Amino acid sequence: MLIDEARTPLIISSPAPTLYEKQVYREALELARMLKPQLDFVLDRGQKRLELTESGKEALAAGAAARAGLWKNTRWREELIQQALSAIHLFHRDKDYLVRDQKIQIVDLYTGRVMGDRSWEQGLHQLIETKEQCPLTAPTEAIARISYQRFFRRYRFLAGMTGTAREVANELWAVYRLPVVTVPPNQPSARSAGPLRLFPGEESKWQAVTGRILQIHQRGRPVLVGTRSVAASGLRPDLIVGHSGFVSTAWLRDLYGAPLLNLFEYFYHPRGTDMDFRPEFPPRPLDFLRSRMRNAAILIDLHTCDAGYTPTQWQHDLFPLEYQPKLRVIHDGIDTAFWRRRPGERTIGEELIPDEVRIVTYVTRGFEAMRGFDIFVRAANRLAARMPNVLFVCVGSKRTCYGNDLEHIQAPTFFDHVMRTEQPDVRRFRFPGWLPPEPLARILSVSDLHIYLTVPFVLSWSVLNALACECVVLASDTAPVREFIRHGENGWLVDFFDADALAESAYRILCDLPAYRGLGATGRALIEAHYSLDVTFPRLWRLFQDCVENRA
Repeated sequence: MLIDEARTPLIISSPAPTLYEKQVYREALELARMLKPQLDFVLDRGQKRLELTESGKEALAAGAAARAGLWKNTRWREELIQQALSAIHLFHRDKDYLVRDQKIQIVDLYTGRVMGDRSWEQGLHQLIETKEQCPLTAPTEAIARISYQRFFRRYRFLAGMTGTAREVANELWAVYRLPVVTVPPNQPSARSAGPLRLFPGEESKWQAVTGRILQIHQRGRPVLVGTRSVAASGLRPDLIVGHSGFVSTAWLRDLYGAPLLNLFEYFYHPRGTDMDFRPEFPPRPLDFLRSRMRNAAILIDLHTCDAGYTPTQWQHDLFPLEYQPKLRVIHDGIDTAFWRRRPGERTIGEELIPDEVRIVTYVTRGFEAMRGFDIFVRAANRLAARMPNVLFVCVGSKRTCYGNDLEHIQAPTFFDHVMRTEQPDVRRFRFPGWLPPEPLARILSVSDLHIYLTVPFVLSWSVLNALACECVVLASDTAPVREFIRHGENGWLVDFFDADALAESAYRILCDLPAYRGLGATGRALIEAHYSLDVTFPRLWRLFQDCVENRA
């Protein structure tokens, strides 16, 4: 804001008297198109200015001779024709402005943002509307303006934080008298800058960019392409797919003029779902209020999008009834070629695990109450007391990703709290930390029993990956787990809060593994039949096509 938009003025405007009828604007454009560049007028594209030459003034006078009204006034006709020439030669569609719903919307060249409430002065806006065959809007005139630089300098105290201040440190000091202090990153930067490449034209440049994107994509790396503005990107998407969450995606539809499809994961309810499921960790009054505010951006997206999809039926049913017809239930899908049971030695990292030791796996992004980490450890203690040959492998990070655990404990993390209160025998546990997909798949491949616990909330990827790896899954009898695991058919369900039942079920399964191995095979069959990418992606692709065809 301090630098990037410093040249963008803050403007107070008011309605102005209507200057001309639409016929006058048509005549102005008609006369302007008769004038020849360099001969009749001179362009300065950098400053967006032009001037009529003497030849141009003479040609204009000749063209206006047969016309009445303002065309008889030399100053008026020359000013109007200069604006008409600007509308034709200096202001271009999809670069300087967009046409949306028969309205001209100005694009800020410094930021690429659409400024739908702005308009040009002195008839220029109406000339562009006439050029694009849009209805004329009433003219406005600026009655006050101030630049961002001057506006911010009126504050007695000014400070900020950004990741790009060092490059403009001199300007921040010159304009605002603000020094820049660099905070070093937590980890050394792995970024590398390649050499500058020059191309003879736009086409060859974008061909090279596309080739580079494909090259990196084939290595399995995600690619982010930055552009200075919408116009510079040259993007004309047929469909926009966005994730609806804390920030709305509604503006994308206005920016690109394409149909908008949203992935909707969760609609918050203050009672009856995750927030109040665990009475020992009650939400604060502020948490109830926040749940309403979290839905604000989601509601905007529900209203604005052309269609949406959500991974499970339970998540679908959380959304307001009036928007549910817009939503389809389509899971993102599991890559079953990758997530599969792999032959090999029973190893956890570099440690070789003897065949007689039973491996129990537990996977979560963060060790937290919402994923039942405390209940898992409590049950593990009781199971370990009965089975000396069991090893617990807990994959995840020692942080809270969801929930309000830290407000109810006297420990730095929920992990520390559970270790202190449950006091497990750490020799029976392995904590490899967060793992990328390859080593995680290897651990799931040697699992004898996988335990998954969750309050009613978004389902973790890990339980579906475990099913795909033919793990025998012992899970909490909660939504949306019940959509995937049917008790006794492709897994085993227990009450979320009952650590004794969890330990007892785990003991029975581990003591008679051959009798329960079929659950793992049935779990794999479920994933292949309903949740593999081969099944879910064609459904998602049909949704993409429907959005494009319906908008057309």
